[in-house]
Amino acid sequence: MFKTPPTTELDPFRTPQWRWERAVCLADTDIRLRRTSQDVWLSEAHRLVLALRGCHTDPDRVLLAGAMPDAWSAYEVFERRETAR
Repeated sequence: MFKTPPTTELDPFRTPQWRWERAVCLADTDIRLRRTSQDVWLSEAHRLVLALRGCHTDPDRVLLAGAMPDAWSAYEVFERRETAR
């Protein structure tokens, strides 16, 4: 069965990491979030995914982690979960 990330925080079947899945999906398809998006954490995750794709060295990633510490911490949890599968 094909699984797509849910588009809303109201979806009762969403997974715990749905915001990261949605942020990656948006970045992969070059779809922009609406400026009226009320989901601050999805917006932050999307900004981090886009910024992370612009990082080419470890020092770049360290700077990004310092600039967006909350989003970076959430990203690390998401990545650990993905690599553990």
